[in-house]
Formats: sequence, structure tokens, C-alpha cells
Amino acid sequence: MLPRVGIFVTEWSADVLIPLFRQVGFSVTALWSRTPQVAKKIADNFNIPYYTSKLDELLLRKDVDLLFINCPPFLHAEIAVKALGIGKHVVCQLPSGLTTEDSEKMLDAARYYPSLLSLIQHEARFLPAYVRMKELITSGYCGHLLLGDIRIHTGSLVTNHYNWLCNTKMGGGSLNLIGSSVIDIVSYLTNSKATEVLGHSHTFVEHQGNIQGFRAITSDDFCTFQMLLDSGLRINVTINTLLRGSCYQELIMIGEEGRLVIRNDNLFGTRNDSGKEEILYNSEGDQNENGSYTSPYNRQGFYLTAGLEFVKALKNAFVTCKDDINGLVNYDCIRKAATFKDGRYIRAVIDAIRESNFTRKWNRVKLDDPQNGYELNP
Repeated sequence: MLPRVGIFVTEWSADVLIPLFRQVGFSVTALWSRTPQVAKKIADNFNIPYYTSKLDELLLRKDVDLLFINCPPFLHAEIAVKALGIGKHVVCQLPSGLTTEDSEKMLDAARYYPSLLSLIQHEARFLPAYVRMKELITSGYCGHLLLGDIRIHTGSLVTNHYNWLCNTKMGGGSLNLIGSSVIDIVSYLTNSKATEVLGHSHTFVEHQGNIQGFRAITSDDFCTFQMLLDSGLRINVTINTLLRGSCYQELIMIGEEGRLVIRNDNLFGTRNDSGKEEILYNSEGDQNENGSYTSPYNRQGFYLTAGLEFVKALKNAFVTCKDDINGLVNYDCIRKAATFKDGRYIRAVIDAIRESNFTRKWNRVKLDDPQNGYELNP
């Protein structure tokens, strides 16, 4: 039995999320947006029976079993904690709250209600190229990993009107929105955590479109950072959101016996003993002649593919449900999803990178977690 979905959504993300859930069979029964006018517009466009601009009204709906949170990050912790407390499954868009306190509140609530799903939508974990890369790393294709290099080039993350995306403290910026996914995918691929980081971020474009005068963009449109993992692996990351009109990503993992490379959503590998690059996973993405996607970093292209795979896995986790909507059976379907515990770790790494940007020094990742975490299943 599939749960009925309620979404906390913005106007620009509704066009992607609602069709995504419906495509795999979920019923979207209610939605929230920040103003009644926007909420009504989205509900009318997608024929959703109930809409509101008040958080608690959606949270208390009896025809909603699973809440998908895709709204400004300063609301994430409040919604997630309340939702779990009244017995609803939660999937939260990145990042998990604005502060360490936010991520800890979310993690505490998830631990208190372990029978409920509490996931972070780091959908890159479900992109087939990354799934295959993890399998090959685990099987020893590269041997002992030595170095990782990740480069992402994409268009602006802000719109032509001032909103939370323009302000780092409100959750905007390349480090919060893209860096969090990078930190997560590195942890997922390597089963290792960052212990020390060195980082730098900068805002090159302070005004654009209708964002003029005293209102300036403070969210970073460029960031670069290095991570030393507890396994000894070193990771170098560059994120550039100044490349308008295209999106390109490359992730390289180099080991003692070979290397694996993801270019957009295609996977290539080279063993040292052969020296010849082979195609290990080939997608059929919508690419142009130079291999980059024509869409900006807006959940289209390969990230739309990853989002679809995530929602499919979410569906499969519920299809074996019995009468009790909270009684998950097939936990393995969603086992590789990021949890609120992962969200707490990612927040700690981002905070350490932010601190490093000011101190210009290597900083330790401060993560005091006396508990061993929690499992998806009760």
C-alpha cells in the first residue's frame, strides 16, 4: 500500500516534484507553499485537492502519510520534527536545516521514532553510474583509493528575484546546495568520513535581474575545498556556478591499481595493467556534442534521472506494506538512502569548511555523536 503524499513546495520546484511522484504511482493529496496565492496556483495546475500556506494545517491532515519537504531550509527542522512526532514519514530536501542545532533536532526525532522513514533526498546515491562505481570500488577495481577529484560546472543557483537562495545564512549558495551532495556522495562511495577540511568560497555576482540596489546576493557562487577522510583518502572539490546555460560534472577516484571516472552520468574505468579506458556504464542522457547538458543545475538532466530512481526506491519500500501504513517491510529497497544521521554529518563538514574559509587553515570536523546512530527499520 502506497502512502498518500503531502508536499512542502516552492513554485519553481513543484513542476518537477509533483509529476515525479505521480509518475511512479504516488497520490499527492495536499500541498503547502509560502503564500495562499502560490499554493492555489500550484494546486490548480496539478489538480491537487487541498492546499494551504499554514504549516500545521498540512501536518495535521489525516489524508497525508508521507511528507516531502522541499521548502526554504530554515523550515526543515520545524516541519520534520513535528511530522515525525505525529506519526508521518518524512523525506527532506538538502540541506538538513540551517544549523548544527537544526540537524541535531532532526536526528533526535528520527532516533525517537525509528519505525518511521526519515530520509534526506541526496538522490545522487541512486544515479546508476554512482551505484555501479560504488560496486566497483568495493570489489577492488581501483585497489586502495588514494585520491578523489570532483569538479562541477553549472549555471546560477539564484533567480532574478531576491529570495532565500540569495543568502548563505538562509541556506543558499554552492556549498550548501551542491557541496552537501558532494560530501554525501563521497561518504557513500568510500564508506569513509571527513576528519579535516580546508575550504574557500566566494560570491562573484552580487546583483542580477531585479536584485539591485541595497539588496545584494551573499550566497557563494564558487567554492573549493579539500577533505582528508578517516581512511587516508584525500578529496579535492571545485564547484563553479558561473557557467550559464550548461551543466557538467566529473568525479575521479584514483587508486593503486586503476581509476574510475564519472562524466555527467556515464562511468569510465582504466586499469593500470591495461592502460585503456573502458565504458562501464553508458546512459542515454540528453547531451550536446561536447558532452555537457543544456539545462542548468535545476533538477533536470542526470539529476532528474537520479530523482526518479530515488522515488522508485521509495515506492518499492512501501509496496509490501500490510494494512498498517507505518509498517515497512522491504527496507533493503531504500537502504542506500541518506538518513538524518548523514544530514548531521554533512552539516558538520559544511560548518568546518565555512570556518576554514575565515581562518585560512585546515579545520577538524567537529562531530560529537555518542550514540551509534539508528537503523531504518525498528
